[in-house]
Amino acid sequence: LKRLVELLKSHPQQQPGMAQAAARVLAFTCTEPIHQAAACSAGAVPALAALLRSADFAQQEAIVEALARLGSGDQSAVDQLAAEHGTAACLAKALTHSRSGTLKLRAAQCLVQQMLRGHLRDSAEAPAQVVLEGLVGLMAEGVGLGSTEQPTAQHLRLATIAATLLAQLAECRRELGA
Repeated sequence: LKRLVELLKSHPQQQPGMAQAAARVLAFTCTEPIHQAAACSAGAVPALAALLRSADFAQQEAIVEALARLGSGDQSAVDQLAAEHGTAACLAKALTHSRSGTLKLRAAQCLVQQMLRGHLRDSAEAPAQVVLEGLVGLMAEGVGLGSTEQPTAQHLRLATIAATLLAQLAECRRELGA
């Protein structure tokens, strides 16, 4: 894991393909909380955040996938990502402007993870309204609203996950009395 994080940190502008490959391998490797914690301790989140801020949509999918995977098992990853200035705006832009449903979903997942931890309150980078509208849009796309095409299994999976994220946010807001 340390070597993967070193690859993320070393010359990402000169070797964007290598950094993307390292992010993809990190996402697939860090499926267990122990691996997620080790990657976070090695500095994976700041390295991925730096890559995210300099990447275009085509390059962001592997990076955001790794961030979402790390945040799913290690709360410190969510806190570290929230501390990285400018990343919430990148994630919100990916959620609202990307054409990739997977990138949109993983960006939403990262933002929801931060919101559930109490980050992004009154955030100008990623307002709650933008996240909610993005999730509703993913659900609509997933079930084929506004489309003449039959939704695929992938579309329905994205819609299901988006609905789950919305339910988590609603439960959190209910618990806070908001």
